[in-house]
Amino acid sequence: MVSSNAAQLRGAGELPPFLAVEVLAQSALIVLAEPEGEGAPGGSGLGLLAGVQEVRFHAPLRSGDVVAAGATLLGRLGPLLKVRAELRRDGTLVVEGELLLAMKS
Repeated sequence: MVSSNAAQLRGAGELPPFLAVEVLAQSALIVLAEPEGEGAPGGSGLGLLAGVQEVRFHAPLRSGDVVAAGATLLGRLGPLLKVRAELRRDGTLVVEGELLLAMKS
């Protein structure tokens, strides 16, 4: 759920776009988390947002919105993960994009 505190950072009822990207990154790490073991994208460690590509905002996120996150692993090179992530509100796509995540153990 998008809290009103996040929107109030700039005195508006909408979540600032840079925070929507952070929500995408954090939710992608959670969605892609698997039990630690062979082939686990995240394992146990710290995930860092290393890059943002082709992010599209279809509608603003507002205070009180409940969003569902989805993520697909596009590729992996060592500790770097390229993912396609999205946020949906009531089944409607709100934010989507490709992110580069760096995993630090």
